[in-house]
Amino acid sequence: AGAGSYNIPYVMQDVLNMQTYTSPAFLAFIIYSFNEVNGWNRPLSDFFQEPYLSRIPGVFDGTLNRDAINSQLTNDLGELFAPDFLEGLLNGTETQVLQAFEANSVDNWAPQTPLRLYHSTGDQYIPLADSENTAQLMTANGAPSVSFVEAGNETHESAVFDIINLVVPWFESLK
Repeated sequence: AGAGSYNIPYVMQDVLNMQTYTSPAFLAFIIYSFNEVNGWNRPLSDFFQEPYLSRIPGVFDGTLNRDAINSQLTNDLGELFAPDFLEGLLNGTETQVLQAFEANSVDNWAPQTPLRLYHSTGDQYIPLADSENTAQLMTANGAPSVSFVEAGNETHESAVFDIINLVVPWFESLK
């Protein structure tokens, strides 16, 4: 697995503390989709503020790629998110969303087959420590063969080539 968001509360806390994030599409999509999938039926104004609030449904209609969505949003999280929502995420009072983050995290279990978590030190979206901590937690939970592998110093997108160059020989060794 490559640079996933395994512990969503950890990743979101890290991201929110940055105050700016170069791919707001990721964050907006998580919140928008959780509201839809979980049937919360909360008004989007609970989460976002204008002018981005009115753009959110349209940018997630399946016609735009991430770069096009990012161009419709802002990197300033204080401008993107409603102030009460952002504060609730930071201080723990936005329990519905925080519980959904926890429920959708995949770090706290023990896979019984070999697993490697690859992560580039240059990843600008997901903190490296998320992958490292996940491998350690899975091992502590009794997983027989989980490891963390640093995969170069590329960005989140360009690290795929370094990861493939590491994954293919490992897969071959498992034959």
